[in-house]
Amino acid sequence: MHALHHVLPTLAVFFDPRSVSPLHLAAARGGRWNLLWLFNRQIADVAAVPLLARFGAVVDITDASVEEAADEVAPFRPDGIVAYADRQLMSAAHLAEHLGLAHNSPEVVNRLTDKHAQRRALEEAGVAVPGYWLIRRDTTDAEIASLARGAHFPVVVKPRHGDGSRDTAPARDLDELRARIAGSRGDGDLVVEEFLPDGVARDQQIIADYVSVETAVAGGELRHIAVTGCFPLATPFRESGNFVPSALAPADTEAVQRLAADAIRALGVTSGITHTEIKLTPSGPCVIEVNGRIGGDLPDLLRLAAGRDMFEISAQVALHGRLPDDVPAQCDQVGFIMNVQPDVGASSLESIEGLNETADLPGVEAVTLNRRPGDRLDWRDGTYGYLYSVLGSAADHDAMLRMRDEVLQHVCVRYGD
Repeated sequence: MHALHHVLPTLAVFFDPRSVSPLHLAAARGGRWNLLWLFNRQIADVAAVPLLARFGAVVDITDASVEEAADEVAPFRPDGIVAYADRQLMSAAHLAEHLGLAHNSPEVVNRLTDKHAQRRALEEAGVAVPGYWLIRRDTTDAEIASLARGAHFPVVVKPRHGDGSRDTAPARDLDELRARIAGSRGDGDLVVEEFLPDGVARDQQIIADYVSVETAVAGGELRHIAVTGCFPLATPFRESGNFVPSALAPADTEAVQRLAADAIRALGVTSGITHTEIKLTPSGPCVIEVNGRIGGDLPDLLRLAAGRDMFEISAQVALHGRLPDDVPAQCDQVGFIMNVQPDVGASSLESIEGLNETADLPGVEAVTLNRRPGDRLDWRDGTYGYLYSVLGSAADHDAMLRMRDEVLQHVCVRYGD
């Protein structure tokens, strides 16, 4: 394997099929930098390698220690390094340290990916957080009962490490809390958090009472890119879509941006893109979670709303260590995605009809089928268990909501036994 001709800067990218499309990242590059793919066969199928190789060199780091990976990568002289999935952020942090590249430290990444460590860091910095408790696999029933005596129900039970609302569920009392803990999948620790009260009753929401703030960070300085609105959650906490820009009033936008900045600084973030989820409670905005990577569908939404490329922004930050001048993004449309979730009690999909007609609706850019007839369904899969998605744009928020209603009228879903 030969090193890249080092005329353009080189961006090393931890490839993860769940988080970044090689085609999208290659398009964002626009001939301004080289791509170096860091490939792990435990995360991605080797069938992806020929496609990756079309756009840059590929280094297989499967089972390599940090030192071994650094030895493999160093000849390519990367100028920046980035990971777009939570499960690869720590590997990127350790490799960046060995290569002398700008990145959040492993300690910071731990606070970004460990829900308990994050809550503790925010609390210590004076950022308001709900009550929270760590449930280890050896936590006794007596300890759980003691926790419950100090909690204000309802609470939310979630994995200590994880994303996309997987295995996240409410508990209304001690008995339900015990059941949620006993029925949790996997063998990792859990976090119990007091439920943040709704700003608007869930059954009355037209749009959700939470948003996310997208932020670029370089050299410890930050600049917000956009504030993202959300469609109402599907029971219990499954995301059903997002849109850019949010529909918040200017004063509320400023408030959530200030809170996001406080949280980012409290966690010690120095580099990259952050995705900060904030709930608008009756007593004011409160941080749900800070993520150290681009949020899910944000690249498509920002492109449709403002003609900006999130991958380009993240690459510029990683390569040059400075904030882009042209943010916040100026939106002249509303970019949206609907992720239609199955009913919480559904166990299998019998049929979906009307997607072809939906694809022909004005303003719809793409319709993606995520579950096929015969597939098993489980609400515990969280946001990623959606049935289908609709990506599009609208002139304003009212037009977006009309399009959403039209899509839901066109599509018919039937569930099996």
